[in-house]
Amino acid sequence: MADPKSPTNQSQASQSQASQSSSEVLQALVHQAQQAPSQSLERRRLMHRLVLQMQRSGKIWRGGGSISPEGYEEALQKTWLYFCKNIDAYDASQANVLTWFNNHLRWRIKDYNIAQWNDAKQKATTMGRQASDGGLDPVELIPAPNEIPPILEEVRQWLATEEPLVAVHLRRRPDVNCQVLLMRRLPPETPWKELSQEFKVPVPTLSNFYQQKCMPRLLAFGRAQGYITP
Repeated sequence: MADPKSPTNQSQASQSQASQSSSEVLQALVHQAQQAPSQSLERRRLMHRLVLQMQRSGKIWRGGGSISPEGYEEALQKTWLYFCKNIDAYDASQANVLTWFNNHLRWRIKDYNIAQWNDAKQKATTMGRQASDGGLDPVELIPAPNEIPPILEEVRQWLATEEPLVAVHLRRRPDVNCQVLLMRRLPPETPWKELSQEFKVPVPTLSNFYQQKCMPRLLAFGRAQGYITP
């Protein structure tokens, strides 16, 4: 049996007490700020103290590598702005204040990644039209590796490892499966006409299979990751 008086156990107990004390301080500051009149100097002072304590806690989520440093800073600033303006919406019975803050931060990060993905897709579409008109070198359509939005890279990783997608294919054509089509239709999208020529399958057949069998699986992944709201 471990000795409760050992240095290791005493250190762990001290850390636990310090963490609990820090959490109690944060919750007390939140309660006081909510009780102070809105727009008052007292509330501003309490919110300033609360923000400093939260920043010093070291428990604000750092993004987990799912976003660029610039994107993280943008998402963090938006979260702080929301937090300070909507402190009255916080309910201590639902979660502690750091959890509440970090949940909102995760949503702002996903919003940023989705916007980046949509922007990259729009640019790829525009550039593709310019290329088809002879106004752009097709080589310029190839994105640099460090320009790939994190959300797009996550989708690519999922497609590369989701083996069940390979089993969903056109009748008697295992080479024309959801994994292949979804990957080829990610930005910059391979045109249906090009895919039709490559696989020797009519465009309507490919498109219908993609919409009916492949897209629902991609959307389910997006909802599971929180990229798409139900």
